Amino acid sequence: ILEDPGTPLSLGMVGAHASFTLSDASLDRLAEMVRDARASLHIHVAEDRADVEDCRARHGVLLVERLARHGLLRPRTILAHGVHLSETELLEAQAAGAWIAHNPRSNMNNGVGQAPTRAFRRAALRITGRARFTQRLRFLVRQDLSGAHRGLRRLLDDKAGEIEVFNR
Repeated sequence: ILEDPGTPLSLGMVGAHASFTLSDASLDRLAEMVRDARASLHIHVAEDRADVEDCRARHGVLLVERLARHGLLRPRTILAHGVHLSETELLEAQAAGAWIAHNPRSNMNNGVGQAPTRAFRRAALRITGRARFTQRLRFLVRQDLSGAHRGLRRLLDDKAGEIEVFNR
């Protein structure tokens, strides 16, 4: 795997917090890192309505458009939460090949609202034209770690390895 940096199991990710914590210069630097490392991005997006409002007020655009302008909305980008994304943004993310990481427990603990899972599904179905989630579907809507791992294994043709869930 390490000899072939093009395999899905050997590509890294660049992690960032939320849009409201990142300047345009930071987003440009993240895009450079993602490109140079042949990696993808993990970023918190629209977890709280404040993130959406901040982006509109300071940048005059929606969150997904801001990421796209900086070259960060691309295949394998993981948009964490997405609670307050519009259906238009969901369609744009899906068309770009980005994934949504749904985090219901975190959203509940932070009191930020409930993700529009039906809108997640509608957006995905409009792009794929299929009646159910499939391996090619880019939205990973999972409610727990084991569910997310099962989805990852399907996307990677069962080459994601094993995962152990430890109880505290």
